[in-house]
Amino acid sequence: MWTFDIPRSMWIVNEDGSEVAPDSVTAVTSVGGAANLDTTGFTSCEMRSKRHPRYQPNRGHRYSTALWCPNSTNDGVREWGLFTDDNGVFFRLKADGKLYAVVRSGGVEDENEIDTSGISGFDVEKGNVYDIQFQWRGVGNYKFFINLELVYTFNYLGTRTSLSMENPALPAAYKCTNTTADVVMN
Repeated sequence: MWTFDIPRSMWIVNEDGSEVAPDSVTAVTSVGGAANLDTTGFTSCEMRSKRHPRYQPNRGHRYSTALWCPNSTNDGVREWGLFTDDNGVFFRLKADGKLYAVVRSGGVEDENEIDTSGISGFDVEKGNVYDIQFQWRGVGNYKFFINLELVYTFNYLGTRTSLSMENPALPAAYKCTNTTADVVMN
């Protein structure tokens, strides 16, 4: 998808929280056929799809991507999945080098560490595949996969008295935030 560039007809790019005109983007580029998000010179950079697929009950959602995060313990945060500022379901890599599963609803987050010790040879700095699946129906579970292995489940079914997410019609998104050090995601 990003062989030669980041198609501006499909992706919105934000640098330091503001949308950037296609000819002015510097933090999100195509490098060697991969999208490259780099906070050098910025506090944050984000790339999100322009399309927000409407959630259709009983059909479920599946998010799939492949990526790597160099210097995984640099002081910053990297996030990828389906999300906006208010709602989302996504992976988060923090400066402690650990991965977290996150569900956000109405700006309130449920974040839990993912135990990656059972994934043979897993290294977030190398290329891996990441998947998220959910059949929402307002109260359903969210499943997180790394290299096709189930690594975490938010078990919401039969446990809540409110919706697990206010709005599941979400764009695919990738975001890097520099806390005190530059971070990169490919």
